[in-house]
Amino acid sequence: MVASFEHRAFAIAFTVLASVSTGLGGIIVSLGSDSVSKARIGHMLSFSTGVMLYLSFVDLFGEARENIGHVYANLGLFVGMVCFSITERLVPQMGIEDLALALAVSADDDPKKEHNRSSAGLQQQRESCARTGILTCIGISLHNIPEGIAVYLTCLKGVKAGLPLAIAMMIHNIPEGIAVACPIYVATKSKWAAFKWSFFSGLFELVGLIIFELFLTDILTPFIMDFTLAIVAGVMLVLCFTELIPETFENVSPKDAIFSNIFGMFLMFTSHTIMELSAQGIEESS
Repeated sequence: MVASFEHRAFAIAFTVLASVSTGLGGIIVSLGSDSVSKARIGHMLSFSTGVMLYLSFVDLFGEARENIGHVYANLGLFVGMVCFSITERLVPQMGIEDLALALAVSADDDPKKEHNRSSAGLQQQRESCARTGILTCIGISLHNIPEGIAVYLTCLKGVKAGLPLAIAMMIHNIPEGIAVACPIYVATKSKWAAFKWSFFSGLFELVGLIIFELFLTDILTPFIMDFTLAIVAGVMLVLCFTELIPETFENVSPKDAIFSNIFGMFLMFTSHTIMELSAQGIEESS
């Protein structure tokens, strides 16, 4: 793809802005009180589940189904679900478990809280939430790679096409940052950790930009892009069913969790609608 230096600089700048906006989700989570009750834990995790489910079915899978058809989109969805499920069983999880343990232990760095150290149940819960947060970060990060490519390609067309989409993407990324930050904050009680992990997941949009420029400029097709989105949707669904939903129901009942779940979906609907309106405006002006 041939583009002027000005268009490339603009595209890079706005892809960076879109990517770092996930950190705003971490800031929003950090604005809450320092106390983390069992009910709040459940609702935060349920909110994250709503974001992930809506993102998977409506955003990623829905877009893929519209662009490449029912059969190929479903094949990609099941490929993502099966491959990630097999990977979780076969690939050693020692690295993730060690990191989850380190995150959980870091929550008890206050020597006055020895009773927390002696509580095996609380420690186990924090380790579980930390693992959920790490895997959620992985799922959102995988999603952000093709998303970063999409933002970059659109912004290469110039300010008129790229600016509305970049702003919409920034809004769209905030709930995703919240989805990552919630379980990390529950596990660590650290506002800095919640912000850091949500911010880190957004940087994978820049990874998408770099991968495209280095390897995909001549081979990336719309079909490959949409099939990849369907695969990522499958990965995120498995994360919801194996990590987020079980962890949610350990802290809050399904009847109570449904409201925070719906709220997470509604925020994703709002951001998705803004993106759709921005895309329509770009098409009408071009």
